[in-house]
Amino acid sequence: MDNVDENDVTSLSVTRVDSCDHLKMNNASGGESVKPFLELFVKASGVDNRRIGACLFCQEFWMELYALYEINLVRVEVKTVNVNSEPFKRSFLGALPPILVEPDKELMYTDNREIERRIFHIAKEFSVPLFEKDITVDKSIESLYRNFKVFLKAKTDYMRENYQVSYAGVPSPVVPAHNKLVEQLTSIDKLLAQRSTRYLVGSTMTMYDCELMPRLHHIRIAGQHLCAFEIPHTLVHLWNYMLTAYRTAAFIESCPADQDINYHYKEQLGLPHRQKDYLQTPLKTHTIPDEALENIKQLGLDKLVRASRRCGHAHDALSAHALAICVHTGARKPVGPKGANPLGCP
Repeated sequence: MDNVDENDVTSLSVTRVDSCDHLKMNNASGGESVKPFLELFVKASGVDNRRIGACLFCQEFWMELYALYEINLVRVEVKTVNVNSEPFKRSFLGALPPILVEPDKELMYTDNREIERRIFHIAKEFSVPLFEKDITVDKSIESLYRNFKVFLKAKTDYMRENYQVSYAGVPSPVVPAHNKLVEQLTSIDKLLAQRSTRYLVGSTMTMYDCELMPRLHHIRIAGQHLCAFEIPHTLVHLWNYMLTAYRTAAFIESCPADQDINYHYKEQLGLPHRQKDYLQTPLKTHTIPDEALENIKQLGLDKLVRASRRCGHAHDALSAHALAICVHTGARKPVGPKGANPLGCP
């Protein structure tokens, strides 16, 4: 791979989330090894290539690497790239993000399965249960995003073809896709109620959370903006899970702005853009509706969240803030509030 010119800031903007110098640590077999240094190239926003784009796989791998970073197993550098820039095309020969690079080994992974496999082997080497298998969870979430895309297309196609027709509720041609999406969201809500755990499998984040959290957020943001769809507030455990996402540093750090999510789906669906939407200050909706929050409190789920945070299982917004590095600064160390602990809860 050719070296990318880091001075070409029009094509590359860099967000550093790496830790300090090379450190040695004991792995599961009792030996010593040097922390791997990994570069993750993620797709930049279509609105502003200095921002994170709405690529789900990019966020999924970022969250997995972040989980390993937080327990001091890897050094990670995340770079947003403009896939249309000449430096990027020259360097990666037609590959598209997400792309994982190991400079020390001169290895580049461009296939999603290869990237997942590399992260899996690092987690396995140090006995981190990031990839713990759960067949029930796997079946519950596997078709959620596909069902959302079917509903999204059905609703936007109907709106495009019947823009002069006024209607209330869900148009009859869209009802089957709408109901299928709500049914699956309800199924996940029931699973979360049965588990009574902070995350899908237990008290710590796994690959399933790295998959589901970004997809739920896209369903919420794009569904509401493009289709006036809102996740039912009666799905209390699902909203509580989303609240957990909004308090998880790996999610916060890797999450694109609302405008960038909406832009992503408008591009996919061929919908017109309103320039004024992208001139506004980028926003990230990381709160939940008042009604959903009240339902959570009535069931006492907010107390479970606070108890989990006191036990050290949460990665909250303070941790994310402590790791946020300004674009183009070239800073190598985490910065944040004085006294903040970047690797754990306060």
